[in-house]
Amino acid sequence: MLTVVSGRILVVDDDPNWGLIVKKILTRSGNEVVTVETGDDALKTMENEGFDIVIVDILLPDILGIDLIPRIKAAYPHTAVYVLSGHTDSYSAANALQQGAERYIDKSIEPAALQEMVARTLERRRLMRSLRVERSRYEQLVSNAPIGVFVIDTITMKFTFMNRFLLDLTGYAQDEVIGQSPSEFVVAEDREMLLTKLRARIKGRSLPSGEKTTYRFTKKDGTVIDLLVETHVVEGSGERFIEGTARDVTAEARLFQLRQIVLDLGQQILSSRDIDHILQSVLDAITQYSGFQRAVVSLYDLSVANPQEGMVYKILASGLSKEDLALMNAGGGMTIEQRNLAFDEKFRLGDAYYIPHDRTPWRSEVGLQGTVTIDGWHPDDFLFIPLRGA
Repeated sequence: MLTVVSGRILVVDDDPNWGLIVKKILTRSGNEVVTVETGDDALKTMENEGFDIVIVDILLPDILGIDLIPRIKAAYPHTAVYVLSGHTDSYSAANALQQGAERYIDKSIEPAALQEMVARTLERRRLMRSLRVERSRYEQLVSNAPIGVFVIDTITMKFTFMNRFLLDLTGYAQDEVIGQSPSEFVVAEDREMLLTKLRARIKGRSLPSGEKTTYRFTKKDGTVIDLLVETHVVEGSGERFIEGTARDVTAEARLFQLRQIVLDLGQQILSSRDIDHILQSVLDAITQYSGFQRAVVSLYDLSVANPQEGMVYKILASGLSKEDLALMNAGGGMTIEQRNLAFDEKFRLGDAYYIPHDRTPWRSEVGLQGTVTIDGWHPDDFLFIPLRGA
């Protein structure tokens, strides 16, 4: 059943009587009809008002109706054009359709047939308009999605689209990635794997739809992040392309790496009886995988009544230069006074003691220049963790 849809229709005919007839027929269906008598008047009217359909007489005082068609379609591509003629002419009909007209109709057409023809055009326009809105909404959704979205051409294997989220994440501009191969943006060790999987995806073999692979992607600033990529081949309307998503899993990958390090350290601790070796492994892990680029362990004699006030008998460190380490050993580590200041309750943070750079209880020249690189931390912040051995 045809949905009843009303629209705005412009009738262009130098015969005012015929224009009134068409207006009377089409207004019965709830349409709004405007009539003009020349091509020039039609173009001027369309500049100020929007129309769904323009019905043009083939012969006008100032222009042929067929010559008016391309001018209307160029300025208003979504407006349907009907060409009216007082007689059926197959050549004129073919020419009108070639110029972009949707219908070529004889003036002897039955009113009901004209009404149905217009109703079908208006319904189709409504559906197309709805489709354009949905497409626009989808494109906005993809562009603003909180996950990376990209499209790759299956013939060239190059990017044809990358959404704003992924561009912001990687630091590139749209024109820096469009037309480029994805392999140009991953580290050298991952390129062959990426190209192999792309070819397999395009040929439709080996890879299940939605298989996820992690690639190391080089950002514009040179830093490398881990992207978990999922791709699908999309086909339809004569097009075939790869659509994919990319999620930054750098933090997850680092967490997995740190978990593995902890397990390895645990194995070393269980298999080693050398306390110095164990502590050095812990210090090296801290400086290699955390934002603390310098780590120091000071060992005190537990036989002293208050070890915190005893002499330091050994210092182990990681991330210090030979000169820095020599300087620290020469000073004997932290003094008793400095230790009491550092382990004050006002600095307690759980089982540790955190001292911001602007609250250090000793002179700024004491100690070494800071190198902390953790988000939210100052390079000269301190973290003390007291440990007690059996």
